[in-house]
Amino acid sequence: MADREKHLDLGWDLLEQGEFAGALSTACALLEEQPEDPEALYLAGCAHLEMDEPDLAERMLRAALSQTDGPAPARVTLAMALHRMCRFDEAAALAQEALQSDPHDADAWHIRGLALEMAGRDAEAADCLERSARLDPGRFRMPELMTQERFDAVVAEGLAGLPAEFRARLGDLPIVVRELPSPEILAHLDDPAPDLLGLFVGTPLTEKSISDTPGLPDAIYLFRRNLQRSCLSEEELKEEIRTTLLHEIGHYLGMTEEDLEAAGYE
Repeated sequence: MADREKHLDLGWDLLEQGEFAGALSTACALLEEQPEDPEALYLAGCAHLEMDEPDLAERMLRAALSQTDGPAPARVTLAMALHRMCRFDEAAALAQEALQSDPHDADAWHIRGLALEMAGRDAEAADCLERSARLDPGRFRMPELMTQERFDAVVAEGLAGLPAEFRARLGDLPIVVRELPSPEILAHLDDPAPDLLGLFVGTPLTEKSISDTPGLPDAIYLFRRNLQRSCLSEEELKEEIRTTLLHEIGHYLGMTEEDLEAAGYE
C-alpha cells in the first residue's frame, strides 16, 4: 500500500481517539498488502484488545513478535491480553521479559503487578505496582486502601441508599466482600475479567426451580481492591459501590443491563 507510514499514523490516531473499529480496518488494509507487516499486526492487536477481543489480540501480537523487527511494546500489550484472559502466570512472565529489555517500562511493571496480584503473590505485586506509579504517576497510582471496617461501613451506606424495591427483594442474599475475584469465581464465568468490581453468582429469582443443580451459593460479591483502584476519592468510591450493588442486585432480580437503564438505574 502506498504511503504505508501515513496509514499507520492514521491507524494510531484512530486508536487514540477511541475509534477502535477504524484503527482495526486501517491495520487490516495494510495487512492485505503485506500480511507479515509487524507494525500493522501490532496495531491490529492493540485494536482487538481495546475492543475486548483478547484472543484475537493475542494472535496478532504473537504474529508481530515473531518477526525479526517486531515492535518491542507488543510484548507488554500481549501480557495485557493474557491477563485479560486470566492467564496470569504467562502474563507475569512476559512482562518480566519486557522489563529485562527496558527496566523503566511503567506499563510492564503495572501489568506484571496486576498478574502477580491475581496469582496470589502479593508482596511482589505491590513492589511492581509501586514501581509503575513512581515511573508514571500520571497514569498509575497506589490507592490508599481503607481498613476492612471502613469499607464495610461504606458498603452498608451504599445498601441503605438503594431504592426501596431493591432492598425489599434482597432478602437473605449475602453481600460478600473479597479482595479480588478468585480463580474459582472466574472459572464459573463465560467471560471472566480480573478487574471485576462486583458480581452476582447464582440463579436469578426469575429462573429459580426446585430442579436446580447445586453450585456456588447465591451471593453478591464486591471486590475491594478493584473498587478502590478504580476511584480517586471516598465519595467516588461510595457512588461506585452503590452503582455496583444496583447492577448486581438487578441481575439477581433477573434484570438485564437494558432493563436497569430503562428503569433509570444506570
